[in-house]
Amino acid sequence: MDKPGDFLIEEIKSAPCSIRRALSSAREASRALARRIAESGAVAFIGSGSSYNAALPASWLLRQRGFPAWVLQACEVKEFGLGLTGAVVPVLISVSGEGEDIIGAATSIVNSGSPMPGVVCNTPGASLISFAREKLMLDAGPQRAEAATHTFLASMAALLQLALDVLEEAGAGGFRPGCSGATECPGSAPLSPVRDAPEPGAAGEKARKDELGKMRENLGRLPGIIEGVLKRSLETIPVAADFLSGRGLKNLAIVGFGPGYAACLDGALKIKEVAQVFAEAHEGDNVLHGPAYPIVYHKIPVVILGSTVAEQAGKRLGRFFSQLGCRTVLLERRCPPGPCVSEIETRFEMVDEGGVSSTGDITRKNAGYNDYLDIGIYDEEIPEVMVPFAGSVPLQLLAYELGKRLGLDVDTPPTKASQIQALARCSR
Repeated sequence: MDKPGDFLIEEIKSAPCSIRRALSSAREASRALARRIAESGAVAFIGSGSSYNAALPASWLLRQRGFPAWVLQACEVKEFGLGLTGAVVPVLISVSGEGEDIIGAATSIVNSGSPMPGVVCNTPGASLISFAREKLMLDAGPQRAEAATHTFLASMAALLQLALDVLEEAGAGGFRPGCSGATECPGSAPLSPVRDAPEPGAAGEKARKDELGKMRENLGRLPGIIEGVLKRSLETIPVAADFLSGRGLKNLAIVGFGPGYAACLDGALKIKEVAQVFAEAHEGDNVLHGPAYPIVYHKIPVVILGSTVAEQAGKRLGRFFSQLGCRTVLLERRCPPGPCVSEIETRFEMVDEGGVSSTGDITRKNAGYNDYLDIGIYDEEIPEVMVPFAGSVPLQLLAYELGKRLGLDVDTPPTKASQIQALARCSR
């Protein structure tokens, strides 16, 4: 590989293999760490950037099942400590295991007398590993591009596997001993009521085990699901990149729901890093509380990652922004197949006013308002907690495609960005 961008695109394509290796490599350490977390009754995931984002789906799943879980910024823990009472088990996440903030957070935790942390890392021999009791090594392969893509997905998969292990160790439902799904447990922060919690008793216990078994089965299928998403996205995302950047792209809004917000946060980070476009992530309908006005006023393009639970909410937001003049892309389950054309580039000429054009995975709508692309990124039904995996791949590819169109070396940040990073280090 000797052309700019070769490392990044190959690492994006390697995601299925990286996920498969991470799930296998971290398996035994994950069980051991899960037992300790279940016994303590709470967990705090700690990371920076993509590592922070990777922990959000696991934390979401645990909280949905009533198990206390937090995601904290490493820089905050470094400066102010863990800030949680009780025997909360910290889990430190870093691909390199050498970042100043994560090492500072580990030092702060150890010095405070908190329980020994577990570590999720991709680099054997990294400094962070020396702080760990349990070491979840990803074996995701080297990261040569600056932006974390395959390693982000591998981290997210290993952490989701850990969350499932914790729920199994905690008694399938995830409730702390003596809590039985209560909204508040002694010695912990108040919890939200457990959503759709099965009834207590033998029948409820079986339902909980069956649900976790199905989730674990879906986790095993994840590499194959991502292979399908990759294949589809490699065809459709270049079209989306042309569509979004047609008038010169300087800003981008990315909207997600529930655990899918993790993919939007990381996608926005990748687009900033790789394409030098200011992208901002928004959580569901919160985008309507303030951000919507400048988005519409400045006609900022919008990308929406659909939800399997709140499916209509994504479609509603797509219509809202399109009607108000923003170019909008909706990423969701594969849209119903329509009339196809042989050349993907001709799709923009097929739209009659008030009509719909479709070419397999992409539907372009123009119902008397601005353009709106509906892109199907996966076929099968997947649990909501796996939406961030399906959504991350097209957003990573979008960052790559936008960066290439701007003539950037997408493997390495521009000189000015590197200078800013150096100045930030000197100012500490």
